[in-house]
Amino acid sequence: MYGSKLFKVGSILILLVNVVLMIIGLIYAIYGKLMPYHLAFIGLTPEEIAALPPNLITLSNLSIILIGFLFLSSGATTTLIWYKSFRKGEKWAWLAVLISDGLVFVPLIGVIYVVAGFGFPFPIGCASLVLWIIGLGFTAKDVLEPK
Repeated sequence: MYGSKLFKVGSILILLVNVVLMIIGLIYAIYGKLMPYHLAFIGLTPEEIAALPPNLITLSNLSIILIGFLFLSSGATTTLIWYKSFRKGEKWAWLAVLISDGLVFVPLIGVIYVVAGFGFPFPIGCASLVLWIIGLGFTAKDVLEPK
């Protein structure tokens, strides 16, 4: 792996965050239903939700599955970028991780907060965001400074 010891630690943090994103994506894609924190946010019991029009339930379940696959896709793509180029210190890969993960993690924290408050899954999302920022920070000097 390229770079300083700090670069190596930061690089591993970036990988870890994207593996977590893929795991969450798999959970959403396989479970395919509203999570307990979604139900709490909606304010309806499972029985009340079951009484809603079936197409509405189908749409919400398909949306959860889609979100799962989007998380899985984002995490897998960034992991591939990490494996092929990021860990070698290529500037384009660092910028790609900054942009692609930034477009996922930053708004995701806001959505999680609105839906779940500080309860689950906020700690996982917040920890992922912090580790991602630290990972980018640890790797920035080696990648962005002229050689």
